[in-house]
Amino acid sequence: MFFEFQVNRNTLIHRKGSKAGCTVDGINKIGALVDVSPQFIHANIEKKYLLPKKLTRQESFKIAKEFLLESMASRMKILKMPRLELVRQEIFYRPYWLVKGKAKRNDSFFLTVDAVTGKYHPI
Repeated sequence: MFFEFQVNRNTLIHRKGSKAGCTVDGINKIGALVDVSPQFIHANIEKKYLLPKKLTRQESFKIAKEFLLESMASRMKILKMPRLELVRQEIFYRPYWLVKGKAKRNDSFFLTVDAVTGKYHPI
């Protein structure tokens, strides 16, 4: 899930808020920061190609908010934690490929390949 928040610091120096984005993996329950607000392509995907999510919207929201606050606290020198207001949320599917490869001696290996970035990870 994707969450975009308005960050309100409410200090004399920073009266206007900025935006912060976070994604939460619906299977692994892991949060990640988003550098740029994504542009989503709306498409119908057959259920047989989707892994079922293990999180509700409320659980994802809580993970995203906690992840952003922890990230801000560890990177910023602030006296008071900012207030986060939800601006936008989307459920999205990020495609990936499971690739089977063969080494020289007929040993096989598997990789997950991100279909958007092309980055890969061994399984």
